[in-house]
Amino acid sequence: MPKKFAKPLSIVFSLLVLFLSTTCTTTENPPITQNSELHKITLSSENRYLLSPSTVVFMGIDGNIFMSSHERTSQFGELNIHRFEEIFGGFGMPELYTIENATVQFPTVSISDDYFYIPLVFSENFGEPGEKGELVETQKIVKLNSAVPPMILGENTQRQATIIREMPQVSYINFFVDGDNMIIFEPIFEDESEIFIYQIINRNLQENSENVIIAREFSTVTNFGEIIANIFVQNASIFLYRVEISQNGTRNFYIEEYDFAGNFVNRLNLDIENALYMPEVSAEDSVMQLFITDNLVILQTLHNRILMYAIVGNSLIEVDIPASLQRLGAANIIGNSFDFDGNGLILFWNFNDQTLYLLDLQQWKFSTANVFIEDNDISQFLQQNVNRIHRDVYGNLLFEVAINYQAYLDFIEEQLQAERTAGEFTPRGAALFVVGDNVFYSVDIAEIEQIIGRQN
Repeated sequence: MPKKFAKPLSIVFSLLVLFLSTTCTTTENPPITQNSELHKITLSSENRYLLSPSTVVFMGIDGNIFMSSHERTSQFGELNIHRFEEIFGGFGMPELYTIENATVQFPTVSISDDYFYIPLVFSENFGEPGEKGELVETQKIVKLNSAVPPMILGENTQRQATIIREMPQVSYINFFVDGDNMIIFEPIFEDESEIFIYQIINRNLQENSENVIIAREFSTVTNFGEIIANIFVQNASIFLYRVEISQNGTRNFYIEEYDFAGNFVNRLNLDIENALYMPEVSAEDSVMQLFITDNLVILQTLHNRILMYAIVGNSLIEVDIPASLQRLGAANIIGNSFDFDGNGLILFWNFNDQTLYLLDLQQWKFSTANVFIEDNDISQFLQQNVNRIHRDVYGNLLFEVAINYQAYLDFIEEQLQAERTAGEFTPRGAALFVVGDNVFYSVDIAEIEQIIGRQN
């Protein structure tokens, strides 16, 4: 398989998963070393910069953060997209889009030029006005302009998202935008025949046309056929997991490469059954996500275990990684964590022990850092665990922590009431009253590079 891997465009999921990974007995790659020193990252009021009712959609290539919030001003709520400008220095959260009756269902975002693409679910009531009628939900991929100027305060007209494609009712979708091509992974289930059809579609965004370029079928009646459980797209290549299941139950596993016309390019055989077995629960795990960067294939399983393999020629060699990343419910790969800035750094977040694992591809070394929340001003309202971590193209990190919104509001009101009673009330600026569902803390790339030993 050619060495043309870097920069995933989104995080990938799958259905009906079984599987994966490697063969071969020799490797030219050195083992990944593990730094025994445990570092510490502290999240405090000094690097807290926002309490927000929003969650992050993606980190923009211009250093901005794009966030979504849900308001209940319309019958089924509305989706608001904001841009938090100059996240590592400035302040401001202008609204870019308001989209009525829409919610985010899948955490899949693809970025191309000044646009980002996101799947939304639109709800519509077909009853008489004021009456509860038939609720119809449609899934659509929409395009939003990330460079659009903010909406004017009090503006009555909605800024419309461009609808790229209406989707069938599926429980999962994944897609990537590469130039004029939108590669869509769309598994569908046919009720009558009880067959899963795993189809990959190439939609031409300029011509507004599309073709099914790859399709495989698996019967849930006979339990044999072929499964495509995931895809990964970059540099005009489609990489997928394919599993062949014969009538006698024999399984063969592959990572395959195709071009955008659906033509076969290359195949790697996989032998992963031992790695997928979980002795803790006497059951087999399955792979959910695929990432490829440099000479590495990185897999994340249904139970959040990480498996890693080096690409050597036409073979995959298992890589020794920290044992805690392979335990049940262990780790997540941080979105946008691959080589955007050419620094060859991959990040894994272990939610169980609140530890950040940093794989430096330049030094072929793992480093670790425990993350502690020491924000005394609001600590009593915080969930004392980091929920998500985001990374921008420069390597800066954004830690997202949930806050008890109502408890915080009550606390502020009690403080103000006490001051009024004591006759010590002092008017405050509006910024002091910014509250929300999440708290965000920023960690600069310089601190990360110091942890991995790349100080200049």
